Amino acid sequence: MISLTFSLALMALGLALVALPLLNLLARSCGWVDAPDERKAHVGSIPLTGGATIALSAILALIWAGLIWPEFSRPLFSLIGGPVLPWPVQGAGLLVGLAICFAIGFWDDRFPLRARYRLVAQLLAAGAAVVGGTVLTSMGNTFFPVALSLSVFAIPFTVVAMTGLVNAYNMSDGLDGLCGGYAAVALAAFALCAALVASEPAPGAAAALTELGPVILPSLGAVLGFLVYNLRHPWRDKAASFLGDAGSMSLGFLIGWIAVRLASGYGEHSLPPATALWIVALPLIDMFACMIRRPLEGRTPMSADRRHLHHMLMEIGMSVRQAVATLLAVAATFSLIGIASWQLHVPAYWLFWTLIAVFIGYTVFSIQFWRRRDAPSYQQGAAAPSAVSVNSGAAVGESRGFST
Repeated sequence: MISLTFSLALMALGLALVALPLLNLLARSCGWVDAPDERKAHVGSIPLTGGATIALSAILALIWAGLIWPEFSRPLFSLIGGPVLPWPVQGAGLLVGLAICFAIGFWDDRFPLRARYRLVAQLLAAGAAVVGGTVLTSMGNTFFPVALSLSVFAIPFTVVAMTGLVNAYNMSDGLDGLCGGYAAVALAAFALCAALVASEPAPGAAAALTELGPVILPSLGAVLGFLVYNLRHPWRDKAASFLGDAGSMSLGFLIGWIAVRLASGYGEHSLPPATALWIVALPLIDMFACMIRRPLEGRTPMSADRRHLHHMLMEIGMSVRQAVATLLAVAATFSLIGIASWQLHVPAYWLFWTLIAVFIGYTVFSIQFWRRRDAPSYQQGAAAPSAVSVNSGAAVGESRGFST
């Protein structure tokens, strides 16, 4: 079963490679494209087909597997079988939440919505996951040596945490390949975590990979297939497709659901929440730093700007490729730190407070960096436009998350 589960990634990868060009043709014919504006400096109108490609490829891979491998199917309704997922309630909560995120993101891509309406939809999606039984009931010893049960706060904490991740990934969609790359790193890390949980000799732990593998691995394969067209590489100078809000919000929700499930669904052998935080740390750190910095600059936390971490790297002279490669390497390093610390039995509260120190350090540095950038002496001494403005082929705008 494990080998069949891993084959899902390859199936979804192949399907994405074929599906995206076909969806691009459809998108251009019906105007489903992202045109440049005052916040987006990419060149030309780019199809917003990334989210649809990932969803379609992952779903078709699961259906295909259920058809060719009977052992990969289980009864879904009385007359048909469905792929092996944690049915009925957890899988249903996941699919409903993904449908809500994709639908509101798709609508927002075509007809921009106010932040409050997107937030309501994101809360509803997280609520669907909670109703399905995906709830983080304990933080373990994340904060202190003594384990902390969330008790009556479990449901609201889970909803807020998942909504935060949706927005963190949505806001990270500012350079070609960045949000998709973050998602690929997180999905690969969570696949490894599921395998490690499944290796534990404890009742229920062995189900981690067989339950979550059919969620994580086809999604990972589909994201990698999308990145072939979205990530800049020697054979591609600019993205041929964007995720759009539909794609970035859906990926954020998916990763949040997987994180909560791994951290709560397998008893004492569940993934420590502190490790899950390290895996998704970089987009979260950037989001919270922006929401702290903006009021200090006299703006609301929900105002959009071009002062994210990736903009900072471009401001110091990095190209789009260099900035994305740097950030994905840091995200992968953070994931490895979290997983290695878990396996080496480093206390979770050490891991958490170390991450808080990293967040504080980056936030202070970010505030000082942009203050120096805004100083009259810097503006007068600038001999050329900033790196952000001259990279006109970059998708350097910020997706419209809750913070805009």
